[in-house]
Amino acid sequence: MALIFMIGFSKSQIIVDNCEKFTKTLDISSCYVNLYKKSDQSLNKVYNEILSRLKSKKSYEIVVQKFVIEQRSWLKLRDATCDFAESLAFGGREEQIIRFSCLFNKTEKRIQDLTDYKKNPAIY
Repeated sequence: MALIFMIGFSKSQIIVDNCEKFTKTLDISSCYVNLYKKSDQSLNKVYNEILSRLKSKKSYEIVVQKFVIEQRSWLKLRDATCDFAESLAFGGREEQIIRFSCLFNKTEKRIQDLTDYKKNPAIY
C-alpha cells in the first residue's frame, strides 16, 4: 500500500520525509545538513563531468566559460534564496533546518538540470 503513495514523490521528497521522522530540532537539522553535504558532493561530481567533457571535446572556449559562469551564477542565486528563506525564521530554532533543507532541495534540482544537460549531443 505504501508503494502506491510513493509513486508521485521524487527521490528527494522521500529522503526529506526521513528527516521529518525526527522530533528534536537538532536531529532534524543534522539530517538536513548531512543530506545537503551529500547532495553538494553529487553536484560537484556531475558539474565536473560536464566540464571535463566540454574541455575534452575541444568545445569553443566561450562555451566552457559560459558554463562556468552559469554555475557560479546559479550558486549565488541558490545561496541568496536560501539566505532569504532562513531570515524568515527571525532567529528561531528552525533557522538551520530551513537553510539546509532549502540548500538540499535547490541542489537536488540543479543536479537534475545538469543531468539533463548530459543528454545534449553537443556535450556527450
